[in-house]
Amino acid sequence: MTIAETLQIRFLRERRYQGILWAGAAVAAYILAYSLADHRCCHRLRGLAGELAASHTGAD
Repeated sequence: MTIAETLQIRFLRERRYQGILWAGAAVAAYILAYSLADHRCCHRLRGLAGELAASHTGAD
């Protein structure tokens, strides 16, 4: 295996993990906002967390 192939595999692996981390962060933000949903200011945060999750999962 050449150095270029090794770097390409490592890059693809890191991109996959980066997507998992973004999805986890979006879910954590959504759960936090949902648990605080009785406060008026957190409704917008909950909406933003939902938008972030949708943008990273490809949902509408």
